[in-house]
Amino acid sequence: ADGLMIEVHAHPEKALSDGYQSLSSKTFLTMMKQLKKYEVILERSIA
Repeated sequence: ADGLMIEVHAHPEKALSDGYQSLSSKTFLTMMKQLKKYEVILERSIA
């Protein structure tokens, strides 16, 4: 995929809609740190 749409909310449990499918800010940052490791392999920027 050339892109992903990821829903992020500071407090997913308090979101007015779609909170159940949103990542918390902390989880999103953790995920992005993990994905950055793949930049060298993919030869492109992750974010």
